Amino acid sequence: MKKSILSFLIITFLMTIPISADIYMVNKQHTEGMAVMGRQQPDQDVIQKIWITKNKIKSESGEQTILILLDEKKIITLNHEDKTYTELPMGFGNMMDKAMENQTGEDKDEMDQFMQMAKGMMKFEIKVTPSGETKKINNWQCKKYNQEVKMGMGPIVSEVWATEELEMDYEIYAKFSTAMMSMQPGFSDSFDSAMAELKKIKGVPVLTKTTMNMMGMQMKSSQELLEFKQGTAPKGTFDIPKGYKKADMMGGH
Repeated sequence: MKKSILSFLIITFLMTIPISADIYMVNKQHTEGMAVMGRQQPDQDVIQKIWITKNKIKSESGEQTILILLDEKKIITLNHEDKTYTELPMGFGNMMDKAMENQTGEDKDEMDQFMQMAKGMMKFEIKVTPSGETKKINNWQCKKYNQEVKMGMGPIVSEVWATEELEMDYEIYAKFSTAMMSMQPGFSDSFDSAMAELKKIKGVPVLTKTTMNMMGMQMKSSQELLEFKQGTAPKGTFDIPKGYKKADMMGGH
């Protein structure tokens, strides 16, 4: 569950960030402790390091690294604990949709029911409302935006503080957010409207506080921008480390 919050934060963050030169950012991600199946999970703090270029993104946090390679049209997830990686083509969600459409007989009926339920759970609607509030966070003057995401699994409410003091253009970020969302079946139906809402957030998010209510559970998290700089990503930044083995999506080799 905690990883689902971090994944959502990454997607939302990338959807609002414009790109020009190579960019390096450091974020602090905090997830509050919660009870899961009768067991209390502790608070979790993760430092996320991101490199963004014109056609690549590397997001590194904890034991996991995500590589988005636009030029190769694939998304790679590195698991540092067991030194494995999984690889999926962009548009994987749409491929799943088409594969289900090709099913026949009883299997198709059962799969259709499952896919309709899954799409209903994952379908989302985003609304962003500027609040007019301003304050300084980490030496950046920020404006507050209220963001609400309605999903079948439950609502997600965020307080986003963004700054326009970091100068960049707005040409490439949509490609990265499209790549992330293309991994989920049914997400493409809501993408255009989501992009229109998220463009209301002007500048780079500095602090995002999120409350997610999902299937009777409440999860709270935050993401804070600690460092931002432009430069050139070091050689090998987007390479798969030597010795890592490819695994399938079920964790096999």
